[in-house]
Amino acid sequence: ELEARLARTLRTDGPVVLCQAEAVTLLEAVASSIAGRGHRVLNVATGPYGALFGGWLRRGGADVRDLLVGPEGLSQADFAAALAGRDTVALTQAEAASGTSLPLAGLLPIARAAGVLTVVDTVAAIGAEPIAVDEWGIDVAVMGGQKALAGPAGVSAAAVSARAWDRIAVNPGAPRSST
Repeated sequence: ELEARLARTLRTDGPVVLCQAEAVTLLEAVASSIAGRGHRVLNVATGPYGALFGGWLRRGGADVRDLLVGPEGLSQADFAAALAGRDTVALTQAEAASGTSLPLAGLLPIARAAGVLTVVDTVAAIGAEPIAVDEWGIDVAVMGGQKALAGPAGVSAAAVSARAWDRIAVNPGAPRSST
């Protein structure tokens, strides 16, 4: 029942994975699972959580280009140019520390048209900003309930597309167990 409710919140018909840990733990697990040698990732960093995500991707062996975005935002043209030659893009929908919010409804169709895997940190945004995993073509969306949803800390979830599961399955560096 909880997975079904979270899927409705994220606006996805796909599976939702629950994690009994802070959202930052799930974000690190996602980075470790999708990063790997040969992957070229655009990491759109709007604050400290985006910077952390880039570090986790690098640790996994990915070639990461950080695109630092401040409160002025990010244009579709600049995003498209930065995305060239990348197979993955990671974005933080809203960064609580900096107050920066990305216009995902306009950016993600560009990523989808380029065929890149899309990863979105929705932790600070969920419940405060629109999110549409299926409509926007998000492959992985990580959420936590402790911010705008006013839920408890220590519980997080992710919507994961079939395409993302396929990436994880062939990534030799992806964690296979929690031991």
